[in-house]
Amino acid sequence: MDLEILEALALSDDRAIALGQLLPGSEDHDYFRCLHAQHMGALDEAEAIIDAWPSRHGQNERYERLRQRQEWYRLGADPERVADDVRDRFGVSHWHEAEVAEVDPTRPTKLAPGAFDGGKLLDEAVDYGSDLSQVTDEGLYELLSRKLDDARRRTLLSRLGHSPQPELVAVVADDLAAYNAAFGSVAAHQQLTLDQLHALAARAKKVKTERAWIEAVIRRMRPPLTVDLALDRDARESYLRELWAFVEGLPPASNSLKAHVLWHLLDTIRRRDVMPELSLVLAYLALPRSASFVPYQRIENLPHDQLAQVGSDFRAITDLPPAGDDEALVRDLLQRDLAHADQLAPHLERGWFEAEVATAQLLAGAGDADRATRVLGPARAAELRERVEVAWCIHDPLRFAVDLPIVLDADVKHVPELLVKVFRIDPLAYFQHHRREVGTDLDLDGLAASHEQTMRFTEPPVRRVRRRIELPMCARAGTYVIDLIGSGIASRAVIHKGRLRHVSRVGAAGHVVTVLDEQGRPRPEARAWIGDREYRADDQGTFVVPFSTAPGTQPMLLAHGDIATVASIELSRETYELGLAVSLDRQSLADGVTARAIARVQLTVAGARASLALLEKATWDVRMTDRDGVTTTKQFPLVLSDDDAAVLEWPLGEATGHVAVTIRGTVKILSEQRDQELAQTFAADIAQIHGDIATEALYLARTTTGWVLYALGKTGEPRAQRPLTVTLVHRWARTMLNVELATDAQGRCELGELPGIASISATLGGVHQTWPMALHGGGDVIQAAQDRDVVVPLAPERTADEVIRRASLVETRGGAPVQHPKVTLEPLAGAIVVRGLSPGEYALRAPGLARTIRVAAAGAAVSGSIVTPGEVVEVSPTVPAIADVAIDDALRVKLAGATSRTRIHVIATRFVPAPAAADGIEPRQRGFRFDRARGAAYVNGRELGDEYRYVLDRRSATRFPSLQLDKPSLLLNPWARRATSTAVAVAAAGRAFAAAPAPAAQAAYGYAGAARGGGGDESAYVGYDFLAKPPAVIANF
Repeated sequence: MDLEILEALALSDDRAIALGQLLPGSEDHDYFRCLHAQHMGALDEAEAIIDAWPSRHGQNERYERLRQRQEWYRLGADPERVADDVRDRFGVSHWHEAEVAEVDPTRPTKLAPGAFDGGKLLDEAVDYGSDLSQVTDEGLYELLSRKLDDARRRTLLSRLGHSPQPELVAVVADDLAAYNAAFGSVAAHQQLTLDQLHALAARAKKVKTERAWIEAVIRRMRPPLTVDLALDRDARESYLRELWAFVEGLPPASNSLKAHVLWHLLDTIRRRDVMPELSLVLAYLALPRSASFVPYQRIENLPHDQLAQVGSDFRAITDLPPAGDDEALVRDLLQRDLAHADQLAPHLERGWFEAEVATAQLLAGAGDADRATRVLGPARAAELRERVEVAWCIHDPLRFAVDLPIVLDADVKHVPELLVKVFRIDPLAYFQHHRREVGTDLDLDGLAASHEQTMRFTEPPVRRVRRRIELPMCARAGTYVIDLIGSGIASRAVIHKGRLRHVSRVGAAGHVVTVLDEQGRPRPEARAWIGDREYRADDQGTFVVPFSTAPGTQPMLLAHGDIATVASIELSRETYELGLAVSLDRQSLADGVTARAIARVQLTVAGARASLALLEKATWDVRMTDRDGVTTTKQFPLVLSDDDAAVLEWPLGEATGHVAVTIRGTVKILSEQRDQELAQTFAADIAQIHGDIATEALYLARTTTGWVLYALGKTGEPRAQRPLTVTLVHRWARTMLNVELATDAQGRCELGELPGIASISATLGGVHQTWPMALHGGGDVIQAAQDRDVVVPLAPERTADEVIRRASLVETRGGAPVQHPKVTLEPLAGAIVVRGLSPGEYALRAPGLARTIRVAAAGAAVSGSIVTPGEVVEVSPTVPAIADVAIDDALRVKLAGATSRTRIHVIATRFVPAPAAADGIEPRQRGFRFDRARGAAYVNGRELGDEYRYVLDRRSATRFPSLQLDKPSLLLNPWARRATSTAVAVAAAGRAFAAAPAPAAQAAYGYAGAARGGGGDESAYVGYDFLAKPPAVIANF
């Protein structure tokens, strides 16, 4: 419709003229004509239009609107008829009757003694199904001492973790026998300790031949994480001898594993410059394998699975790399012990054996040289004579004391003149160019050495001679590259004497780095380079690296005196976060009272705690919303302290349905020259029952006689003889105990002690409420120093005695449980104390508790960390725990692990606590870093290039005098000049030194964070407006 016509119909004084512009008989004309008639009071005319409307235009929205208006216009003339029409049209009825609360005086008001029996509930859960789906993880350990059928026993073992219970081994053995199953088929097999594995083998002897059992045993034989198998040859040999004692008696199917262990054992012994026992050598040669030196007759009839595959990778089991060159090891063992060569002959191919013995005799200058030459033949003998060898001995040390000179051994053959070049490397110049540590691939050809000496030998070319090379010029600490050059062959050693270490933490100004020597002592006046920037340490050995705008891992060179070490540092961005943990019970949130909340505020920068003094313009505001949606906001200044929690107080208005408290402040980001605003909020709904039709609710309290349910109205009046359906769940079972009870005259229903209760649920009328009791302890890592007690806090509903009863503490290596250590577990009121732990990693599993404990070896304490020879472990702070609570003339709380900054907050409530907010402060992850020394690197057999070799040969060539006469002024018979052709002979390039093998991959930093989480609860439903007083709150006690 045209806008001008609409305006005329709405605003014109004479609407009849406007109606004349509409087409008579149209829907618009009839609609506005009816409206005009109603406005003018011509209701009969309007009635005629409405009656004719359905036949002309249908019963549409305009029809209903006009009809409803007509009813309202006739209300004064005939109210009863109009009321009946409206009631019929909208279906209004008023047949509601008052609801009368159900009362049942026949029901008991107390739970019968013994009705809540954890053992009976566990029996019902076991009987429910063979899958044990109704048995909780905590209840599984109660079943180990029970007789179960085969199906239930197998299900039990598929869910169990580690346990010291003596019945575990017998249950596993019975399961293996019942199903004729292989070891490793259920999860519990991987949770057995080394002693339990051997006890199982004594019961079920067949597992000794199963690969899974063998591998499980070997994983548990690994040395502790603190042992460096790459550099500590003594520890490596001890470990390998234990391994060989175990695998020696294994069946032939394990020959590959035997060869792997024996190869490493023999190789480690010879690297200690000791001849291995003949029995070990014979055992190694007796292993059948396909090799050029093994007689084919020994293996032709053997099954393939009994042949040893020497290069097999057992790294995941033994933590050792695959075995190296099998033939080279056998050849070296033979050359080392020619006196017993005849005893090795039966295990070796005859031709190979005779040739190698002859070669060894010629190299050593022993035996009949003519016979040895005849055995080899002219060609091989000539080849052996011409072969040049310049090689470092494999027993050369990997570590060197700072204050002792370097002495090395080298095997030299067919080298009349050996050039020893010693380069003292400037690590700063190398670091600035390469950003890494000096390696064996450093190109030093043609450069002048720091020290150089020449050694001349007169032995025949066929003789191999061991030479001791003493380097007194390397007595100082530093980085040395030592080259042995002779007859076109070069070998290199890279030796680092002394090393520097560091400990890093995040401070308010950046990364605080402390430079340490090898023993963990701070090094004053040390220097460091990160990128192109130099840092100088103060008299405490500390310097500060500002926060980075490009965070990440950066190489860092540490230098002090002659020692320089390349390390890495993790640079972080200057990022501040505000954490807020509020202790506020909903029983404090009643209408008209003053609420008191204890707020613990924490400021962190790059994840590390910072002083709250950095938080400027700190304020807090409270935003309250009533049940009508009206919001009120108040703001207050906030005084914060690093030691004490803040107490927030504000009056609650009437009918408050929601409250939100926000902490605000500003910090300065110095690295970016800007301010950052921080805020943290917690919010809570209040008394949602007031938005429901319910007029009563249930309240749970714990008294000296046990648990009590109260049925109360909105104003706190007791609801007597009200029937209740109470559901109880035990920690051992998911099956529920449903009990029909009722309240007494005071609205109470007594449930008793309920030992082992996991949750209580109750239904009153149409309201169902649940109170969960079972909380689970966090899974964060506790890092402690040696000889320090480890305090493990418990969840509030747990007692130390029940936790210790089913606690399992195992030492782990490579993730496998090794043993149950002999420690003392001391119970406290709110914690358990683990005493007597030796260095290592441990897993603690107990009811409602799972923790990892890492105990550092003895070392220097620096900046909150323990610096051991191979690790840097940031020690977790001692967690205060309640040791005892007593009430006599006063409340007395005894703490364990308290410091001057420990505070106690007390909130006394009428009913069970109903926290209004969760803890918003996550525990900080503590750092753990491997910091092992890198050993010396040796590379043998590099071929020199023709050009470099020519230069060296010319240097040592005999010098002859040249012509001393003056040059002639005239040539009487000059050469005839003619065209000449030339050819260019390109000198062969020499091969570069190979890079030293990379060290085994190690995590730069390892963390284990707390596993936290939680769902919502029903505590926001009920109201506490009837309480005479709010809960007592004592803060910072």
